Amino acid sequence: QTTLNRQCSVKIMQKWEYMELDMGFLHNANMEGQRGWELVCIVQKKDRYNSDGYSHVGYFKRPIS
Repeated sequence: QTTLNRQCSVKIMQKWEYMELDMGFLHNANMEGQRGWELVCIVQKKDRYNSDGYSHVGYFKRPIS
């Protein structure tokens, strides 16, 4: 009689937390990178208070441990 041992691996989906940050100051993005945040994208938004009429917002993510 032969016994067959099977191994299976189960992947658990990574959970993330997200953050939105005004990209007016690039050093803010660098500081967040040191804290484990990864820049996903930058979006240009209309901003009537900004001199050129636009602002830039960065979206970041990092794994939840």
